[in-house]
Amino acid sequence: MVLNKKSLLYISLIYVALLAIHLQITLSDGSDDIHFANIEGSLFEWIAYRYQNWSSRLFSETLFYLILGHGVWFWKLFNPLIIFLLSYAMIRLLKKEVDLKDFLLSLTLIGFLSKPILSSSFFWITGSLVYLWPITIGLFVLIPYSDHLFRGEAKLSFKKFLLFLFLVAMSCLSNEQMILCVTAFAVLTHISRAIEKKKQDKYLLVLTSAMVIGLIFVLTAPGNDLRFASEVKSWYPGFDDLSLKDHVYVGVIWMYDKLFNQMNILITFTSAVIIWILFKNGWYEKKNILPYIFLVLFSINIAMSLTEFYGYLFRDFNQIKNFNFLHTTFDASEWNIKFFSALIPYIFWSLYLILLMILSIKVSHKKVLSFFLFMSAISAMAVMFFSPTIFVSGNRVLTVSAIIILFLNIKMIKENGLDFPKPMFLLISVFSVVNLIELVMWWNKDGVYLIMY
Repeated sequence: MVLNKKSLLYISLIYVALLAIHLQITLSDGSDDIHFANIEGSLFEWIAYRYQNWSSRLFSETLFYLILGHGVWFWKLFNPLIIFLLSYAMIRLLKKEVDLKDFLLSLTLIGFLSKPILSSSFFWITGSLVYLWPITIGLFVLIPYSDHLFRGEAKLSFKKFLLFLFLVAMSCLSNEQMILCVTAFAVLTHISRAIEKKKQDKYLLVLTSAMVIGLIFVLTAPGNDLRFASEVKSWYPGFDDLSLKDHVYVGVIWMYDKLFNQMNILITFTSAVIIWILFKNGWYEKKNILPYIFLVLFSINIAMSLTEFYGYLFRDFNQIKNFNFLHTTFDASEWNIKFFSALIPYIFWSLYLILLMILSIKVSHKKVLSFFLFMSAISAMAVMFFSPTIFVSGNRVLTVSAIIILFLNIKMIKENGLDFPKPMFLLISVFSVVNLIELVMWWNKDGVYLIMY
């Protein structure tokens, strides 16, 4: 990105605004911040202990030791820059040159993430070191794969290879959801090249091999079993006795609630982008009923956001817990109005999600990539089906999925040449700013402790 005087002025002003938010943040009482701020012993002793007894996230554990123990001031100065790098990386994956307008669009759309997600994974110190920083590094790791696959760059230089190998090491030792998605994309890149019978880059093969090795290292860490047993005992007794069916049942209820309540602003924005592209492409002149159905569902979604009744009817995903779902479904004598009322949210949002996926792929130029992004977002959430902390991890576990959906939006916007007029760009910018202001007011009213949720 070319940094002329105008670019530097905009970026400097935004940095100062973000810094002002960060200066209000302190260690959150009652959270992991306090625990990590009081670590004793050497760094090596700390990460060895954590790997053996709790976590394979050695990069994040190192950051806990260095930042929470000795450098919170550094986090306050550097975390805004990580947010900038995340914005840059989402554009850089799509194109070789990043201009100021694209960067500002990406940065602005981050403000469409829900306040709980922003609070717990961007502005909570511990949360940012487990989610924001590793996700940003993970996106940078994918840049050479994107250049190789979509822009035909033949070979990675040795110096860049060493840099990306270092980034791979950091990303592998941080966040499981993220590294699963990054590794999947890397492997699919090689499969795509093999199908097209194109030459593979040996350096990328080494990077992918390092990811796979790192993933195995993370998944087989001796502390994983101890951590799982401790979390089951503390947060979800009996979780280890659930059947696969029970895991899916509990997980689907959780996922629908998170997708269409906590992430509804992002889902609604994604829907609006798709409808805009469909109108731009003249879909109303074609004999295709799916966009019309989706437009009706989108209108109902908007109505639900404005009325309490519709919200209760279409967003209460917990009613289904009052029934033995499989038994009631196949026993007509058990059917009643309450059962069908409990099904309405799932029927409505399942249809909505299917059409959202179909139409987003339809308007995309790189359709396979769009399909992969959707599957990655859902899979990153589905990982939580098998975690005993599914109900206590807060909304930070949604961050990987939210960033993927955000990237999908940017991808559709750039591929279809959508140009935001100044009034429209001002509108979405105001929304993002207001969202952040509300977040800060929320902290000031209820305490910074809520930064985790």
